[in-house]
Amino acid sequence: MHDASAPAAWNMAVDDAILESVAAGGLPCLRFFGWTPPALSLGYFQKYALRSEHTSSSALPVVRRTTGGGAIVHDQELTYSLAVSSKTRFSRAGTQLVANVHQALTRALAQWNIAVTLHGPLPSNGPRDKSFLCFQRRAAEDVVLAEHKICGSALRQRRCATLLHGSVLVGASRYAAELPGINDLAGRPVVGVDLREAWTQELATALELSLEHDALTAGEQQRARQLESRRYATEAWTQKR
Repeated sequence: MHDASAPAAWNMAVDDAILESVAAGGLPCLRFFGWTPPALSLGYFQKYALRSEHTSSSALPVVRRTTGGGAIVHDQELTYSLAVSSKTRFSRAGTQLVANVHQALTRALAQWNIAVTLHGPLPSNGPRDKSFLCFQRRAAEDVVLAEHKICGSALRQRRCATLLHGSVLVGASRYAAELPGINDLAGRPVVGVDLREAWTQELATALELSLEHDALTAGEQQRARQLESRRYATEAWTQKR
């Protein structure tokens, strides 16, 4: 599913509606989407007050995700989500699912002769990284280029389904200029649409999925509108921590 750019609350509501649909027996769904206007998404456990510490993104609308991790500036990047049933073989090991998705990205970028790797194991006795921005944190499955993180993902488990979503930094944003993207680090342009198509093909192979273009059902659209107005667009949800 390739969605047009949309406001932050709607994007998160659609992910939730799709997850509910898959949990109820629907087919797996791979979704790519953009953000208009650019936005800041907070990890589920982050304190809302911390956003004031990152002044360059202070003007952006903010939304709270259902997944953990650090805040993400959604601007010059490619966002994806993958919802799968817990009955599928690759949903049972969350970290392996993340690794499979990220390894597919490394193969996609190789088409532009851009060599990226997974970060690898972190020191077991090191301090927990609590940086505000997701792309300043590190996890073993993160994708790195020239020692900079360019892709990270997070999981949300339901009883019958798993949602994985993440972000790929294509270029530096003026709202987070300290974070270089692929085009800044590789010295050659990669168009987000082209990367999306290459990554989709690699994901289909890696996850043994037969992918078809589709759209939200009428029921999913209705549920997403409910979730947007009742949860993701409300201060009670966004500022709950």
